[in-house]
Amino acid sequence: MGEPSKKGSRPSSYPSKPRTQVQKANEELVGQLVQETDGMMCSLDLAIQTFLYKNKKGKKPFPWKVCLSIGRDIKINTTGYVLVRRETPKGWKRCLARGGEGEELKPETSYVRNNENQEQLEQDDLVMSYRYGPELVTISAADEAAAKFEGGPKSMSLFGFIARSEIKPSDMVGEGCMAFMPTEDDLNSQTAWSALIQAMMELDMVAIVRKVYSKISAPRLGVLTPEIGEDGEIYLSHVELPYAEDIRDLQFPSLPNPTDEQLSVMDELIDVMMLTEDNKEEESEETRVDVLKTEEMLNPNYQFLFQTLRHRALQPGRVLPPPAEHITSLLKLPSEIEEAAEPVFERMTEIFNIKIIEAKTKKRTAESVFGKDETALSEEKKMKVNDVSLEISSPVTEVGSTTPVEDFRHLLSNSITSNVTFDSLSQQLEAVIIRMLASAFGSDMNAKILRCLTAYREECSTRGRPELYNTFIKRVKECLGTKAKLWLDVAEADLGLISNSEVAGGAEEIEAAHFLLPPEENAAPMFDDNDDDMLDML
Repeated sequence: MGEPSKKGSRPSSYPSKPRTQVQKANEELVGQLVQETDGMMCSLDLAIQTFLYKNKKGKKPFPWKVCLSIGRDIKINTTGYVLVRRETPKGWKRCLARGGEGEELKPETSYVRNNENQEQLEQDDLVMSYRYGPELVTISAADEAAAKFEGGPKSMSLFGFIARSEIKPSDMVGEGCMAFMPTEDDLNSQTAWSALIQAMMELDMVAIVRKVYSKISAPRLGVLTPEIGEDGEIYLSHVELPYAEDIRDLQFPSLPNPTDEQLSVMDELIDVMMLTEDNKEEESEETRVDVLKTEEMLNPNYQFLFQTLRHRALQPGRVLPPPAEHITSLLKLPSEIEEAAEPVFERMTEIFNIKIIEAKTKKRTAESVFGKDETALSEEKKMKVNDVSLEISSPVTEVGSTTPVEDFRHLLSNSITSNVTFDSLSQQLEAVIIRMLASAFGSDMNAKILRCLTAYREECSTRGRPELYNTFIKRVKECLGTKAKLWLDVAEADLGLISNSEVAGGAEEIEAAHFLLPPEENAAPMFDDNDDDMLDML
């Protein structure tokens, strides 16, 4: 029997049963198949993970060769490689026309005069201008090229050295990090580079350099720091530094001194939420345990993007699903840490006296947006002197188009004093929505329509009147016609028919699910006479 390994909690490999001739032949056949198809052999867990997550293939490192200039005469050949950089998904530039066979959509740009005749202009008759206040400043292509600052040819020059402690983590900016090593097959470069790195490590210094990637790039300020890689190789890592214009001067108030009990619970929180542990065994062998392997974590934003593309390609026109469970679990707190930290969370709630503060919603009025004039201010001062209060806001008597949701809910909560019924308020809200549907569409207008539909659906469900909302939402879908973008937002917000499972008397489940499908492409916006009558009510 084997014994547990000293380098982890997993047991060492036990003696396995010898394979038969058939098993050996099958294994050799599978190996040949993998080799011919340029595939790979892996465990079942790794295969499932490969199918769940979309990961880009590893790129071959591209060398950036440059001479590090020290003073006027000293130059050291070096080669830089991108070590860390924020990876962006490939941009989309081409698409096919719907229903066409290989018909590519190409944009055509035309310029017209800003007058009644809308005269079309040629590209040669155009000149670039920039608005400076009320004036238009015309700049030619030659002026614009001359105004660009040229950093010179590809280069990297040394400014000097400073202590490593002078560089703070907040001073490191840029999009990533580069690793600089001596140029291969260059003995002089390797010798000079080795002496430079060794001196910097012994003195605990870093180098400030000026880097120009190419002749069309702007010069960047950066810091070269000696680092030791996982395999023991020594290199200089380059991270960009900010210029004076990039630094924000923020003044923060001093923090109060915590009590001993508060310090103790925070120390305990750090201990139980450590993502790495150093376990020392009997033979003084140190083993590092990573609970959260950040180098293997994939970007959930990109994974959800790939999931959306796959769903849209296989099921065009359907509602996009939320992120899958394997995507949302990428940035979840590890279960073992969450369980261990739960008692500490409870102690923190008691010691720091944590309370839930609810944000107060403030209704926007014309007074708060545009302010008051001087006469109103003087009159208000007179009223304050006489201890007389003046009510500025007028009472709400009907559902308006400015704040329809707030008016609708206010009148419902004061239906007795306002002498209104739910049916009459429903007609007023429907009239406002129909009027917004007939107007120009935009992101703000679409958001207001969705808020109105959400409030109407909630109240109809709460009051057991699903037939009112279901009848109206059917008319809304007819009114949309080819404006399927808004209906897609309605479907994604789950504002379809109220089903029988939600409220008794609602629509059937199959009908409610089919109702969320987008309208037909040949449908046109439909507004009947009843809609006009509803608009006359406003």
